[in-house]
Amino acid sequence: MTTAALAVLLAVWTAAVWFLNRPGHLTIDSLVQIAEGRSGVFESYNPLFISVVFGRLTALTGDTGPLVFIAAAAFALAAWLLLSRIARPRVPGLLGCAVLLFLPILLIYPGIVWKDVWFAHSALLGFALVAVRADRRGGPIGWGIEALCLALLAFAMLSRQTGVLVSLVGVVLLAIAARPAGSPWRLSRLALGIVARLLVLFALAQALTLAAQSGARQITGAPFGTGVRQVAIFDIAGMLQRLPQARLERLSALGVDTATFEQSGRRLFSAERVDTLDMPPIRGLWDVPLTQVLGQWLDLAVAHPATYLAHRAEVYAWLLGLRDQARCLPVHVGRDDGPLLTRAGVDPAQPPQAGELYRYATRFVGSPYFSPLAWALVSVVVLIRLGRQGRLLEPVAGLQWAGLLYLASYAPIGLSCDFRYTYFSVAAASLGLMHWMLQPGRRTPITGS
Repeated sequence: MTTAALAVLLAVWTAAVWFLNRPGHLTIDSLVQIAEGRSGVFESYNPLFISVVFGRLTALTGDTGPLVFIAAAAFALAAWLLLSRIARPRVPGLLGCAVLLFLPILLIYPGIVWKDVWFAHSALLGFALVAVRADRRGGPIGWGIEALCLALLAFAMLSRQTGVLVSLVGVVLLAIAARPAGSPWRLSRLALGIVARLLVLFALAQALTLAAQSGARQITGAPFGTGVRQVAIFDIAGMLQRLPQARLERLSALGVDTATFEQSGRRLFSAERVDTLDMPPIRGLWDVPLTQVLGQWLDLAVAHPATYLAHRAEVYAWLLGLRDQARCLPVHVGRDDGPLLTRAGVDPAQPPQAGELYRYATRFVGSPYFSPLAWALVSVVVLIRLGRQGRLLEPVAGLQWAGLLYLASYAPIGLSCDFRYTYFSVAAASLGLMHWMLQPGRRTPITGS
């Protein structure tokens, strides 16, 4: 009875997400990706694959409402596959799940057309299929489930560059889940299984990339190199703000307008954002070889390691929600207006419930609810409980490991504190918390022995 109630709850939540957020919330990033995906001209350095998905689905349906439904349905299916496996789930836990589902993050974020959301939900669904694979260890159905799981992990990896870390955790869990029931643990065999699945994962990712590129008319730049350059410039500016006497001699010798850069870095740098550092454009900053920019970064970091670590700690504190959460875009509703709406080919009409949703969400800003660190602690507590039950290699536990690893990856590379960057970690912790609330007690691990 409780399992049926869980199915009804997830169906009602999916319908509510679609109805309240229709036809979808769009930021500038959303509109740029949709426009590029529709036109085939890629200039923003966003992941090309997910831009094509957004663009093609929008062109096919005429607007972004179906994208909202797909995102919500993916999360609901992942939750069902993971939570319906619990024998005799607790009724109070079901009420707790309902509360969690209808709080602002899970109610609104699936309605925002962001690559971060699609990355998170495809990864969640991939991990959920690992649990299904554990029950189907052989035969064509089992291998079909595994292929779908790897395709979802490849989808996630192509939607967010740092998503590769999450996909790697998923592959390890998949290799463990596919181990023949009752067979002894052999690290060599497990390692071989992981390597084989990694090869398939990267082959699928390459195939999806080539399919996305086939319709491209123009691709500008290299996203990875541009991202590395941005991180280096961001760190240099942050260190300059803490080092009033420092000079950028290496870049100056290459013709960069370092006087303007030094002034901008010290005056405009903020640990919460990167956008204003190159306003107005600094001569030569984006033209010199990347190796020279990295060399300048290394010169400062090696000469002043404590300064670099203090800068990085402050940036990470912003990301973890320990500073002013309201300045970290905790939520976005509505549609950014302007010429991008026309270029993206979407209806400029604002979602009817946008105002009410925004007021609802802002009631929680400034609380632990919008603190990624608080959600990381939830994952740690869930792992402690699962560890006591000998279940640290199951998919729910794997999600917590992946969420913590993903959040940690932003310590050296984070550029701003937007909450959406941590959405996967929060969603993974949310499913872990739901699992805890529903589970009655000790149970035999689903992965067997």
